[in-house]
Amino acid sequence: MMKSNTAKIATPIIVPLFIYTLAGIGGFAFEQRVSIAVLSIFISASLLFWSYRLAFALLGVFFLLALGLLDIKHFIEFSQPDVIAILIGMMIVIGILEERGFFDFLLAKITSYINDGKKLFIVVLLLSALMAALVDEVTSILFITSSILKITRRLGIFAYPFVIGAVFATNLGSSATLVGNPIR
Repeated sequence: MMKSNTAKIATPIIVPLFIYTLAGIGGFAFEQRVSIAVLSIFISASLLFWSYRLAFALLGVFFLLALGLLDIKHFIEFSQPDVIAILIGMMIVIGILEERGFFDFLLAKITSYINDGKKLFIVVLLLSALMAALVDEVTSILFITSSILKITRRLGIFAYPFVIGAVFATNLGSSATLVGNPIR
């Protein structure tokens, strides 16, 4: 137990140092090395200490601002407030639907017609693409993944292939939204 805690705490320190060194060998400028190190601290710390991810993100932005690698003008310009507003709106709509039991109703309907993995896989792909087109890919994949875990647990089947399929289908379906950004 003690070794895993030490490794967990040391990882967000060791990984950025390694990346900083590697970037130096690669010929990156000092500012680029520091920026990528701060990003790697945020990512590794967020993955290991998920409940504190927002604090790590804010700390990363603070360091970039304090070191003069980022200024307020560019931070606001590139944060895309319009996209953030749409995402917040979608999360509110999904929250209301969740409170009203819409998704539980939908899950009950889906599972009443599906009794094997092949049918479920097709439904997951279609539902993922449709949800991503109707809302946004972040909201869609959160809902779909939660649904997949509930359904596969109920059917007693392995969830991994369904989640991977949902990610790809969500990515394709997101191209139909205002903020769609399928990976090319």
